[in-house]
Amino acid sequence: MLLKLSLDHGLDKARAFQQELSLLTDEEKIAFFKNCGGEKIIQPYTSLLEWWESLTDDWQKKLLNAPFQFVKENFWFELSNLSFQELRQWYQGIIQRSEKSSENNGSRTLPPKIWKKVASEIRPQKQVKRSLKLEQTVEEQDFNVLLNHGFTPESLQQLKLEVFAGVNGQIVTRSLFPYLKARNFNPLLILSPGDRIRFEYDQKLEEKDKEGDRIRFECDQKLEEKDKEIEELRSQFSELNEKLQQKDEQLEKQQKEIDQLKQESKEFKEFMKASKAAVAAVA
Repeated sequence: MLLKLSLDHGLDKARAFQQELSLLTDEEKIAFFKNCGGEKIIQPYTSLLEWWESLTDDWQKKLLNAPFQFVKENFWFELSNLSFQELRQWYQGIIQRSEKSSENNGSRTLPPKIWKKVASEIRPQKQVKRSLKLEQTVEEQDFNVLLNHGFTPESLQQLKLEVFAGVNGQIVTRSLFPYLKARNFNPLLILSPGDRIRFEYDQKLEEKDKEGDRIRFECDQKLEEKDKEIEELRSQFSELNEKLQQKDEQLEKQQKEIDQLKQESKEFKEFMKASKAAVAAVA
């Protein structure tokens, strides 16, 4: 019961952090993780929550019934940093010590220091990373982070062979993404919380850029179509204007011919009038 109390306290903190982060904008999250030490503060809790939720019900029950009366919250962080194989070794070591304590002292309950002691015996040196930076150079040992996410030594070795054969030049964390996606594995799970937020933010910016490019392309197409329509109208207008000009020239020519005929008719009438007058004078 007391073990569950200390664990629940850490899990509640992790969920509270997640809730607070969900209320921030992407820019605020990045600023928090980058400038305010948010990653160091929050990551142990978020890693604890991810680790605990990844365990089966059977293993959760085993750990909550471990032979300890009470341990501090940060003791759970020790376990969350172990791979599943290491967790199994830790549990077996604890049970063995509990049985030995029962034989010697009549009590199966162990002191809290045994919790950390057994963990340090399993992993006496630097702990295996639980996450990677987005653009960091990936060394061969860095692949071991995937052992915390369901990869077996065999499947991990197969992944390494594919990556080493397929990537030209330096291998960075992002280089692993296509190979992980091909295995239906979400590559964001191997990123630290801060880098995960930054990556998602970059993805959104990239999507917005693509959407902007698409809109600009569509606008350019529409403008091009409008330009063609305008050019066609101009051509039609020019053709019509030319026809009107030709019509005006024809009308002007016809008017001149009419005026010429009127002038000739007038002159003829005057001639006839003068002729009649001359004839009358002779008579």
